[in-house]
Amino acid sequence: MKFFHILLILSIVISIPGRIYGQEETESHSDNHRHSFKKHNISVLWGNTIVPAAKTASEEKSVLLFPSWGLNYEYVFNKHLGVALMNEFEMQSYVIEHNEHAEIEREYPIISSIVLIYEPVRHLAIFAGPGIEFEKTHNYSIIKAGVAVKFPLPKYFGIAVELSYERKNKTYDAWTFGIIIGKGFGKTLKH
Repeated sequence: MKFFHILLILSIVISIPGRIYGQEETESHSDNHRHSFKKHNISVLWGNTIVPAAKTASEEKSVLLFPSWGLNYEYVFNKHLGVALMNEFEMQSYVIEHNEHAEIEREYPIISSIVLIYEPVRHLAIFAGPGIEFEKTHNYSIIKAGVAVKFPLPKYFGIAVELSYERKNKTYDAWTFGIIIGKGFGKTLKH
């Protein structure tokens, strides 16, 4: 678990220099366009999920890493606040040892959560909120939290690197890291 805490701290520290240099920009028409954003955003996540408590097919407890895909919708209130519907599809079946006598089977779960997004500085977003993990045998409530470092591209496209944590029904944890590519549309706001 210490590895993931260090990884989270490093991702935050890496994003700070971009903000420091950004304060020296001059105000011009091109800067205004570059720092404006749209009220609605749709994005796709390509990532990997780590489930530390998972068991492999050979019944050995090991860290299981598998691909995941996501589809997100974000509504932006202002330059610092937004809300998003985050949907993630885990592309793997796995088993979690719940206690000494029981195991939990998860087959290609779908996670859907509503998170509040806070951008304390440009390019850095912190998010958290509740959700549900849908799976054919049993659905779990989850708490999701994470951080994303965002980079705007021309024509209101954007790319981000994201790290998120999910606590699933107070039973087990999952970490997802990946790349998000998105497109803004609707009303234009200034950053």
